[in-house]
Amino acid sequence: MFHLRWLQQNIRRSLACGIVLTMFAGVSLFAETFENSSYSADKTVIKYALFGGSAEVAIAGQICRAFVQKNPQFILDVSIYPWAQYWTKVQVQAASGLAPDVITLYSGNIGVWVQNGAIRCIDEFMAEIDPNDYYPAAMDICRWSGKQYGMPLEVSARTLVYSADRFRECGIQQEDWPRADKPIRWQQFKDLARRLTLTRPDGTILQYGMAGGMLWNQTMYRMYGGDMLDRAVDPTRSTAAGNELLARGVAEVFKMQYADRTMLGLLKLSAGGVENMESLLISPRFAMATTGPWALVQMKEAGVDFRLAPMPENICPTQLVNVNAVGIYTHSQHPHEAWTFVKYLASNEAQSILGRKLKNIPALTSASDAFIHNELGIEGCEAFLCQMPVAVPEVTSANAFLIAEVSKWGEWLEQLYADEYDRRYKALPRQNATIPRAEYNAFVSGMEEFIEHTADTELLSLERGFNQAFARAQMPRAGLWTRIIWPVCVAALLAVLLILYVRSLKKSTGTIATAAYRSQTAAGYLCVSPWIVGFVCFSLLPVIAAVAISMTDWNMIRPAQYVGLRNYLHLAHDDYFLIGLGKTFKYAAFVIPISLLGGLFTAGLLTCNIRGSAFFKSIIYFPSLFADAAAAVLWVNMFNKDYGIINHLLGYLGIAPINWGDMQHVFYAVILMNFFWIGSSMIIYYAGMKQIPRALYEAAEIDGAGPIRRFIYITIPMLSPVIMFTVVVTTIGAFQVFTPALFFSPDAAHLGMPGDSLRFYAVNIYNEAFGSLRMGNACCYAVILFAIIFSITLLQLKLARRFVHTEEPA
Repeated sequence: MFHLRWLQQNIRRSLACGIVLTMFAGVSLFAETFENSSYSADKTVIKYALFGGSAEVAIAGQICRAFVQKNPQFILDVSIYPWAQYWTKVQVQAASGLAPDVITLYSGNIGVWVQNGAIRCIDEFMAEIDPNDYYPAAMDICRWSGKQYGMPLEVSARTLVYSADRFRECGIQQEDWPRADKPIRWQQFKDLARRLTLTRPDGTILQYGMAGGMLWNQTMYRMYGGDMLDRAVDPTRSTAAGNELLARGVAEVFKMQYADRTMLGLLKLSAGGVENMESLLISPRFAMATTGPWALVQMKEAGVDFRLAPMPENICPTQLVNVNAVGIYTHSQHPHEAWTFVKYLASNEAQSILGRKLKNIPALTSASDAFIHNELGIEGCEAFLCQMPVAVPEVTSANAFLIAEVSKWGEWLEQLYADEYDRRYKALPRQNATIPRAEYNAFVSGMEEFIEHTADTELLSLERGFNQAFARAQMPRAGLWTRIIWPVCVAALLAVLLILYVRSLKKSTGTIATAAYRSQTAAGYLCVSPWIVGFVCFSLLPVIAAVAISMTDWNMIRPAQYVGLRNYLHLAHDDYFLIGLGKTFKYAAFVIPISLLGGLFTAGLLTCNIRGSAFFKSIIYFPSLFADAAAAVLWVNMFNKDYGIINHLLGYLGIAPINWGDMQHVFYAVILMNFFWIGSSMIIYYAGMKQIPRALYEAAEIDGAGPIRRFIYITIPMLSPVIMFTVVVTTIGAFQVFTPALFFSPDAAHLGMPGDSLRFYAVNIYNEAFGSLRMGNACCYAVILFAIIFSITLLQLKLARRFVHTEEPA
């Protein structure tokens, strides 16, 4: 394969500079150097990066100080980034050759990093470690193709948590309460949830017996022993279709949520504006829920009298976990020294610190005692450990599309059941606002039959989704035509078009190049040379680099390999490409008229010299001062189903609350957000209207023209250059939309969700670059987006000659 070494070297230098320029967008939450000042000999600096918040800062500081006291020959340069910034930051550092020596990973993306060669194999060091000292699930995610690539630090697991007060209020005897050292059987759990659910005669639920938080559905799908894939770590094929055990598990999970209604599912919890899925018991609406160790402190501080128990079991144990691990960067200059630190992080001393703080479950089994007897005094933590020996990792794959498919299918299925439940529930007959018991029982039986039937058939769609994800991750080989013949043909065609364009320019100008003309031209170029330099360095060269990278297979770590037009030809078989194009064009079709008409309407009102126009001008423009991120967070809360102001206003019109965050409505919620920003176009139109000569309006008024006719025949034509400018700028911005998808998604790994409702074109670029580490594909997407925007802009400028009014010089 042809290695573009020159390209890689130049891009690495550019990215290194880019890191400095973009520090404002990725400033670390915590950065500190730890060293033993009593040691005066030469020291080796080890760079360590991890993600987290204030709790991680305190724990990391304690562990690092203990390490340098025992190993004074080292200096630890530690950086802690917020979760949302961590992965992009470390990936860019890896691309520029500045990645830390020790990188914190989690089970959702360790496969991507290993497959792309970013993490060093540590088999040479494993003689110092006994793998049996760690929980099997924790070690499994660090082994790929029979080789060890990292050491597990902590296990993220959830368990059952229940309110002792709610149990007492419902008359449940203490001997019937779930125990911390023994899993409750599934049927017993369902009976408890039924007894703990309190309902009014009209069917309104006052208290749910259970609230299914994060990973509840995926965990309990396995209660009969059915699995979606052939294995949890690095799966190779789907086992969903025709899997009766999996179908039974799926049906059992959703019958509690959408038949008996003794449990509130994740979809309804998200729509209800729950801020923290791990501390649901703080709300009086729930008697049982799931939680992780990190949330116990919050519930304790809130005064909740809670108890812990292992996850319910049916035929098979049900515990699904994620794992945080550490690996050594492939190009680390100090791999042996980095291993010394990694080994300490995985040692009993460091693991016990993690356990005592209840940050997560220590991966080292001998540190379990520190977890159980934690310094926070929370009892019953052995419930987290009860099923750890048989726990299974959540799907861990180098195929990022595969991981997203699990969540996407779960959202789709739950939305299907929620819609059917609402439809049937609204149709139930009521007598004096009370649902007859017989009718309700028939309703429950009907929903159970529907869930059982669809659970089996919908597994076929899951199978298709998995197969598409496997196919999407496999790039075809680049043959002779792809690598040489087609690129030469395309280059020749572009060269011919360029020559024809240059000749047409010469013919259209028709200027004789006199000495005076050449002197004026040189002076003009000299005056604009600062802009030209900036354009070449910060616009033209990056575009050229993107075009070059788009013809390579490059993961930002290994040398780029030339593949010709393979990435472009592969897009024809990529359904995400078409989905992204469709969503973006649809978004632009809504946003451009909103900006145009909304801006014109508000600007027109404000030019009518109404009282308080300055105040209204400020009010309308004020939202445009918000950053996109801040505005997105604000609108996410405004669209909340339970307490959002949008549903509150709709309630006055007799419209039932809408779940703006589900697959059916979230796209239109993003569209409505654009009314927030019409102030930007309004202020431009307002300034343009003020420049229109007043004499034109006076003459039209004398001729008997009314306000509407004056607006159509004077304001619009005279304002047409301004309208053209705002339409072009709005079009460019609409095709680059990305921020709303980020803030409506649970995290960066699930951009575009729920479902593919927000899979804008720019989302595909981000996922390819930072989710799958396929920078060549990402640049291919970007080049096509540039071509689309450029073509649309040229078309708009061509049409402007017919519709834009300009005053010709005398």
